[in-house]
Amino acid sequence: PGIPLAILRDDIEVSLCESVGKKAKALANIIGEMRLPIPVNHARVEDLLDDL
Repeated sequence: PGIPLAILRDDIEVSLCESVGKKAKALANIIGEMRLPIPVNHARVEDLLDDL
């Protein structure tokens, strides 16, 4: 739901997290084609919690 959320709510910052490499790359390609400012993290959410 991150991509539709980012499109509908330009007042918030959205980033995506995907643990499967092929899915992360596909998301990054889709976001790039749509020219959306959404970073895609190839990681598990649990691994990123320390960075928040």
